[in-house]
Amino acid sequence: MSTAKAHTPGPWEYLETIGSCEVRGGQGDDWREILSYRYSPDAVNRANAHLISAAPELLEALEAVRQSILDDARPMTNRQHDAIVKADAAIRKARGQ
Repeated sequence: MSTAKAHTPGPWEYLETIGSCEVRGGQGDDWREILSYRYSPDAVNRANAHLISAAPELLEALEAVRQSILDDARPMTNRQHDAIVKADAAIRKARGQ
């Protein structure tokens, strides 16, 4: 599975100010707004923003766990196989494939 990334590089961060919350990401001078809830975001908006801000790290961790399972010399269990199938689907979704 290719590791090419087209999204804004992480880390992404959650920021909250009076009346809004947002997620932004990037590196150096290339920061981008990923998501913004304005006008008094509620608890669900905040929870969504926190989850989205973790997306790059979650994708990286999932790819590492997937590779660790594939690199294991022991035969793959049915549970591991099912986990790889789910991981591959999630990775494809995250990459827009």
